[in-house]
Amino acid sequence: MFRGDDESIGGCDDVEELESANDTDGDSTSEDSTIEDIAKASEWMSPALKGDYEEEPMEVLPVPECARCGSTTNISVRFIGTGKSAQFCLRCSDLFDEAREHHAIKFLGNLTAQIGAGSLLDGIKDMYPKFDRDNPDLKDTPRRVARMYAELCSGYAIDPDQLLAIRFDVNGSQAGLITIGPIDFVSTCMHHLASISGRVYVGYVPNQKVEETTNADGAFETHVVDDTYQVIGLSKIPRVVYAYSRRLILQEDMTRNIIECLERNLGPLGSAVFVKAKHDCMCKRGTASANAWTVTTEVRGVLYENQRGTKDEFMFIVEQSEMSR
Repeated sequence: MFRGDDESIGGCDDVEELESANDTDGDSTSEDSTIEDIAKASEWMSPALKGDYEEEPMEVLPVPECARCGSTTNISVRFIGTGKSAQFCLRCSDLFDEAREHHAIKFLGNLTAQIGAGSLLDGIKDMYPKFDRDNPDLKDTPRRVARMYAELCSGYAIDPDQLLAIRFDVNGSQAGLITIGPIDFVSTCMHHLASISGRVYVGYVPNQKVEETTNADGAFETHVVDDTYQVIGLSKIPRVVYAYSRRLILQEDMTRNIIECLERNLGPLGSAVFVKAKHDCMCKRGTASANAWTVTTEVRGVLYENQRGTKDEFMFIVEQSEMSR
């Protein structure tokens, strides 16, 4: 439940008016508390209500009933710039009108995150009564927290496979190891929503280019192009790291996701990913091991087999870079 002064939304003077307007069957349910939450959230949503929301100016209005499930836990968003509107049900997530093309889903997620952040502050107050929940510096905290996590989780909006769709040809009789790093990253622990920060090294040995042609019978054939290897732009590796790190992660999963993306899209002769990071969930709580690093590696193909000393070469590059920091 939110704390603070009641604020009006869409012409409703107070929470009681919102509840009575939405109480269609006269039965007091837990949905009333959600309506109250939405009403009191208006103070925190003031930037959106005033029209400077980062996506498009909009205002929030109460809606009597969801067309799908009959729930009264609804809001309507009117996009000020175009005059178009979208409605959301907080129970079944019903979306209609032109919601999707006007960033309505993102807006709903932002509102839900703000409600959750406000509830977290309320929980801290319940655990520690001396906590000043009414401190004016906390007024915009739920909005700030929601936007922060929207940024920290922005990797979910990126398709890493698309980043590696463009490849370049390199001529040569033999392909050597390509290593990119250190790539600094920040992420968020899936278990505690705590910060993770560290660096990534990615190495791979390019494979020969394969072309697809059509034979005299019209059937497709593939053949290897001699002395031609396929590589990706150097900037694409850091972008892939960004896409997988800006999510709620386990470091082991992120390490595996990066190498599998590389294997899946480039098909290299071999690849390796080295990740070294500090986790606030271990450094600042529990054992409070402030100087502890977590290191994860994934090695595939010729690097795993250490052909031509490629694995040794990769680890030497990583070690030399880490020693110089």
